[in-house]
Amino acid sequence: MIRECSSALMLHQFDVPHASLPEHIYYRSKLFTHSSSTNPLLAVANPLFSVLERLNDTQSLPPVHVTRASIEHEWNAFRSQLASLKYLHECNVVAEYLMSSTLDELIAKNYIRLNGLAVEFIAFTPYSNQEGPSRNRFFELLQFMKERTNQYLDLLELAYYCLISGYEGELHLRADGRQTLDNLIQELYELILLHRVHKPVRLFKEHLKDPNTTQTPPRFQIMWKPLLLGLIVLCGAYALELMLIDSIATQIANQHHLRVVMET
Repeated sequence: MIRECSSALMLHQFDVPHASLPEHIYYRSKLFTHSSSTNPLLAVANPLFSVLERLNDTQSLPPVHVTRASIEHEWNAFRSQLASLKYLHECNVVAEYLMSSTLDELIAKNYIRLNGLAVEFIAFTPYSNQEGPSRNRFFELLQFMKERTNQYLDLLELAYYCLISGYEGELHLRADGRQTLDNLIQELYELILLHRVHKPVRLFKEHLKDPNTTQTPPRFQIMWKPLLLGLIVLCGAYALELMLIDSIATQIANQHHLRVVMET
């Protein structure tokens, strides 16, 4: 759905922080990426989700500045590839905000999980002087996009993957936060399933057949009929030969029997 984000409604309504990418610099991901025939946003964000998955599974982490430096290249690669897609500026800004919020939260949560202490690091999400914490914007943007599913379907799917990767925002501190997140994830899944048209992915391209040309059958299809006919003739000749031999043997036996009877 390349033509989505046809207006800048979200940027007018919400103050989404955004930092410009340095000009004339293109970053390429160092991780394996797969192409997506349905959502290009997920294709370019796939390396970052891979990093987040490893971050959630690891049992040890280096100093936070080392971790951030390792992720920064993939973050810049995501932004470079995102800028090369045919989305409008609004969509790119929101996509970067969703991913940066998820990165910042999961880095902080995993250091607390392993060390039991909060750490300070330079956030990927740009600071906004006019609004509150970045986590509030995530769910406000998500609610805005849910009301316009057809227009922001690719962004909704990106937000869905952010949530299943572990983003919780302010719901992390609420008693019913986990249940609310589960309900929201299920709601997004059903919305995406309802509106997403999946294109078939074929590993091998099929050649188009020209109706005006006649297809030559394989060689074995041409030869099987004569071979079968020859086998039938051979079997018939063999059966006939056996019948003749049996008849001759019977005649000889009868003649021998008559000769013995006459001699006695």
